[in-house]
Amino acid sequence: MNIITVTNQKGGVGKTTVSVHLACGLAERGYKTLLVDLDGQGQASTHLTGDTAINRRPNGGAELLFDLEKLKTGISPLTTPLGVDLLFGHNALSRIDEGERTTGDAMGVRDYVRALPYDFIVIDTPPAMQLRQLAAVLWADRLITVIEPEEKAVAGWTRVRDMIKAASAKGLLVDGFEAKVLLNRVDSRIADQRNAVKQMKAAVPGMIDTVLTARQAVVSTAYSSRLPIWHLKKDKVDADYAALWRDLPIAIGLTDRVHPSTVTEVA
Repeated sequence: MNIITVTNQKGGVGKTTVSVHLACGLAERGYKTLLVDLDGQGQASTHLTGDTAINRRPNGGAELLFDLEKLKTGISPLTTPLGVDLLFGHNALSRIDEGERTTGDAMGVRDYVRALPYDFIVIDTPPAMQLRQLAAVLWADRLITVIEPEEKAVAGWTRVRDMIKAASAKGLLVDGFEAKVLLNRVDSRIADQRNAVKQMKAAVPGMIDTVLTARQAVVSTAYSSRLPIWHLKKDKVDADYAALWRDLPIAIGLTDRVHPSTVTEVA
């Protein structure tokens, strides 16, 4: 079992896209994978299911991970066409943050969450410091903070870093916990962004070598098609960009298992 939490305290940096593609990439490599959508907008859930109204369901989704009794008796995630199981996000998830639950409640269910029968669990978090985000950090083996090469996104990473330090000081993190930073939406044609990438790689600990370049039209097409980027038609995406997303699980260090399509290409 390996839990990967994808986060930032600034919205719109692409963490949902990263979460979905990590989960799909792992599932297609043969790993039993669950995506937990803790974001009330439910965009990761829509991408995986095609259901544009899934975030209006009142229950039966990601809140189940905070229910100790249901975890003990067993939960039933949705199966999706992309081969990833799903605990969906919905508007009522905000109740988790507004209620009386505390860090102790998140720690109280951690062993049960980590005992779920999956090789990987990928958690997409809301873009705010709330119990949902904190719980996802406390459950995680690996935290991936997605940032853009601009000041506000880096500030979001700084707040995440401070949260990690506080949790570590209290002994709340999983043994072997690892935090990494992934750069997304980089426009390599812009000199300032190229320089920012160089500076950030030198200054930010845990920076992943792979940089995801800015091609929002491709990302939007993948979302509207309910597919991972590497399944888009060749006239929609070039092979190198598709491979960048397809091989993200390897770049992050989650696996060294080659994707089946790579084997086909070589053959």
